[in-house]
Formats: sequence, structure tokens, C-alpha cells
Amino acid sequence: MYLAPAVGYAAGALFLPINSFVIYLIQHMRALGDVVVLTALVRDIKLAYPHIEIFVRTRFPDVWQNNPYVSQNFAPHETPSTACRLIQADYGSGIREDHKKRPLHFLACFHEDFSRKTGLSLSLAEPKPDLHLDEAERTPPVEGRYWVMMAGGKTDIPLKVWSHKYWQRVVDDLRDRGIGVVQAGALGGNHRHEPLANVLDLRGRTNVRDFLRLIAAADGVLCGVTAAMHIAAGLERPCVVIAGGRESWWWEAYVRQNAGLTGAERLRTPHRFLHTIGLLDCCKQHGCFKKKLPEFNHKKAVCLLPTIAEGLPLATCMAMIEPGHALEAVLSYYTDDSLPPIDPRNYKPPEVAATLPSAPEPKIRHARVELPPPIIQTPPAPIVVSTQMIERSRAVSPLDCDSTFFDHPTIGGKFAFCVLLTGAHLATHRACLDSLLNTVPRGRCELRLHCVDLGRESREYVDELMGSGVVKSLQLHNMDPGKYPIMRHEILNTDLPIQSSYMFWVDDDTAFDREPRWLQTFAKAIVGKHDDGFRQFGVRQTFAMTRSQIDWIKASPWYRQVSFHRGMQIEFCHGSFFAVHVPTLRELSAPDERLTQHGDYVLSAMLQQAGYKIHGVMRGREKSLVNWGRYPKRTAMQRRSGR
Repeated sequence: MYLAPAVGYAAGALFLPINSFVIYLIQHMRALGDVVVLTALVRDIKLAYPHIEIFVRTRFPDVWQNNPYVSQNFAPHETPSTACRLIQADYGSGIREDHKKRPLHFLACFHEDFSRKTGLSLSLAEPKPDLHLDEAERTPPVEGRYWVMMAGGKTDIPLKVWSHKYWQRVVDDLRDRGIGVVQAGALGGNHRHEPLANVLDLRGRTNVRDFLRLIAAADGVLCGVTAAMHIAAGLERPCVVIAGGRESWWWEAYVRQNAGLTGAERLRTPHRFLHTIGLLDCCKQHGCFKKKLPEFNHKKAVCLLPTIAEGLPLATCMAMIEPGHALEAVLSYYTDDSLPPIDPRNYKPPEVAATLPSAPEPKIRHARVELPPPIIQTPPAPIVVSTQMIERSRAVSPLDCDSTFFDHPTIGGKFAFCVLLTGAHLATHRACLDSLLNTVPRGRCELRLHCVDLGRESREYVDELMGSGVVKSLQLHNMDPGKYPIMRHEILNTDLPIQSSYMFWVDDDTAFDREPRWLQTFAKAIVGKHDDGFRQFGVRQTFAMTRSQIDWIKASPWYRQVSFHRGMQIEFCHGSFFAVHVPTLRELSAPDERLTQHGDYVLSAMLQQAGYKIHGVMRGREKSLVNWGRYPKRTAMQRRSGR
């Protein structure tokens, strides 16, 4: 694989030597907390090397608003038009160093990684992230004094979750002492924040900038190891962290005693970091950095010392921290003059100010999809970007493309492509995605990848694509949730919704190496037949159902007594490759939530029962436009629904 020292994005841009670059594109596609920490790196690059221009590309572009050190700020799907050097910011090496008993703070890891990749010496100027609010954002969004509480977490790392009953006891104890609580946190996806009593509930009502405002105006923050603690540090607000023993305390604690945090003695508002490092055999020397509890049966990442607290499974390191510890830590800010005192006699519940928007109406009015926890991130290992891959994936298709059909209002200019990659099958994955990118014209593709138990080589290949910027979203699943739960998640996802009217579902055993203009053919068919009620396009087949399968469909809530084909048959689009109208599936809350694998005929049945039709753009395997279903299924077989 060729390592590109520099990446030119502009049409005709030259690939220049490293030393000639004064523009760096800092890219990081992981969680909000990581991006908040990354702000310190950008600040310190600019302070040390004022001649360098900084571009950033992250999943949370709002974090960079008002930042004086950033020249341009890009969302994941956006591309600079100026030649620049791509730096894939990473901190994973710091975790590995931590296990070698070298104390190092999260903030400094991005700095060391940048220095390794550029040869530029860099140190931490301030022991905190760098966040900037404008004058309007300093208006309190909530009336009264309050603490922000994040009483939940992400399902992909349940080891970081504290007991919900413990959180409620802290709320009640604080209220008795005249201290109000605002509950915040994202809803949906892999975020879980169960509601608390006696709080101002702002879950799901704050975007990134609102969340910063909320913390900036608060007395403090109560949370686990999450983005809120980094935001509190950047805004110099008190923070009590329920940390346990997953991370070494020096890895993320904003405390003056932290030898791994350069300049820690200058912290104006040190945090209270409640941890168990040194108390248990599994975290005697450092954090375990594991993720799961035993019920997930994920051996490499599973907690070694689980327990039951308040009737719920918890890591023992988290259960050892009691509500009284958290309460004592909160009250310490009032006794050491960090915060002005609160008189319980003057307690007034916090109320939403007029400046904070009311809860938005959801665009998709269906229950959120529950999937086994995905890892929605790129890996900690550095990403090597292939120049050839970038050039190939960003190049305009060599085909003479008639845009008439693509730009028709029915299509809206582009298609979403949801591709399911499974296992350690690099050649198959390359054949699928390379041929897709080589036959879809530039600007017509919204690429969304789901990866199940991906092999190392395939993961490196996906990382190349991520580094080139052609992937709209990436979700990694260590456990197979099933094709149709993944599909349902994509259709009903409100966090990163599909923007295109039509979505192509693509199994990885599909290759687009037969007819270079296959997409034009599909676009023409969709435009010509959509107004006649057709909503699914692909390989049309016929399936003879059993009596029990027919009964299963008839018992479904979406059954509308539409007759089947020839009594007991159903015409459907083969599940390995098809195009489908996204708004229609959202309307029907499809696919059926009971499906996991082998539900292609059920999906078509749902459309047909609602009065819609399917169209066979392709029929026979040999003469097909697209090389679909090339290999036997590699996932565990599930009996067809109803059998």
C-alpha cells in the first residue's frame, strides 16, 4: 500500500512534498468527547506554528464554531477544495503506553500522535480542551441554579454505566439540599438515558451548541466518563465523574495531582474523579479498558469482575462508588468556595428559559430501532491513506453520464447505497465496493457501510475509504444483529438519516462489473414507474409460501387482505440487491421488526399489502445488469418467517 505524504483535493491539485505544506486537514471520526479533546491539539498547533493553516473534518462540526484557530471546518461528507495534508488524528497509542505504566493524559496523546506523523514538536499549552462561546451563547438556557446530570451512557460500553437507582438517590439528596438537577443526554441509537424523577428533563432537546450553553451556565456536571466531563473542563466548570476502574485515573482526570497532564497544577476548577484504580485485582495497576458485561459474551472485552447492584448488572468497580460519594463530591465545591453557597430555603426547580427551543417534533414518527451495540467509529490504529484509492473514489466516472434521470424530482440527484460487509472476505469486499465506486458518477452516491465481524484486512480497506472521505457513515458490529434489523435501523435512523429518496441495499457478494451504465438503467426505470405506484426495483422472483407463512403474514398488523400471486405465491425482489423508496418504508415502519435474516419476501409483501408494486429491472442471474448473489450465504441461516 502506498502511503501518501500529502493529499490534494482540488481538481488538478499537485501532490507537494510534506515540507511545502502549510495547510493541515485534521480528521477524526469518533465520538463527541474525542472531538472536544481534539480542540486542544488544534489550539496548540496554531500557537506553536502560526503560519500553519488548520482545516478540521469531524462528525461534530458544531464543536468548532467560533474557534479562532480553525481556518475551515468540514462535516464528514465535505471535501476541501484546497490542497492540504491529511492527518488522521489518533490516540490509541496512548492507551497502549498506559499499559506500560507510563502515565499519560488523553489530551497529550493527540499531540504525540501529531508529532510522530509530522515531525513537528508540540506540547500542551493549557491542561484543558479549547471551546468558544459567543455572546449570545452565554445567555443561560435554564433559569435558576442547577447541575447537569448524564445518568446513562452508550450501549456499546455498558462497563461505564452506573446504576440508575444510584443516580436517582443523588438527585433526591441534592434536592433536599436546595440543589436542582437538569437531566441531559442523547436519545436513540446506542444512547440510553432513562428518565429520572424530580429533574428538568432536557434529554434529546439539546444540540451540541445548546449542550455547551447548558454546561457553561450550570453550577457543575455529574456524569460518567463521557463527553460532558471534557466539555466541563474546557468551560472550566465543576464536574463529578463516576469513573470506576475502566480507565486509569490519569488518562482522563482533570485534577491537579495528575502527573500525566502537563500543566495540571494550573487547573482553575479541578474535577472530582471517583475511581477504583488500585482497589481491585482487575484494575490494580491501571484501567482495564474493557467494554462489556458478561451477558454480551464478548470474551476479549468482557468485564472480569461483574456484580449485581440494586438488582442490575454492574461492573464491581462502578458498584463500589455509592451515591453518598457522589453527593459528598458535589457538596465539596460549595464548602471550598468554588461555588457560592446555596440556601435550601430558597430552592426553586430549574425551568427552561425562552432561549432554549422546545422539544422538536421527530421527523420519523416510529419507535427507534433496537440493535445490538455497534461501534460507530474508526479504529485506534493509524489509518494509511492510499493515493490511488483517493483518486479512484473521487474521480468522475469515465462514462458519459446522462444526468436527466438522476436530477428528476423523484430521485433528487443522488442515491443512498447501504452496503453490508461480513467477515474476513477482503477480495469480495473490494470487488463490491471498488466496482460500485467505479460505476457510480461522482456526486450521485451517499455511501453507508455496515460491517459485521470484519476481518483485519477488510477493516484496513474500509479505513482507506474512510480516510478518502467517500463514506457517509460507518457502523461496526462485533455481533451479527441480522440484516433486517440493520436495514430497519438505516431506514428509521433520525441521528444520521438517509437524505436520498431511493436507497440501494447491497450485500457484499454483489459486484457492479457487468454493465458500466447499470445505474442509469435503474434511474430510468424508477423515474418511469414511480408515479404508477412502483416502490421497489431489483431482481424479481417468485416464492411459493407454505400455509404457515401465509398465516404469519395474515396475522401481521400490516396485512390488508391483498391477494397473493396465484393463491400461495408471492413476487418479491431478491434481498441481496435492490432499490427501494425510503419515505415509503418509513411510512410503513419497514422492514418488519420481527425479521433478522431471509426476510426479502416479507419486505415486498409489506409494500404490496399497502398497495405498492415492485418492478423487476433484472431477472435471470446470467443476463443481469449487476452480478448479484455470487456466493452462498455466510451467515447463520434463519428459517423464513412463519415456518
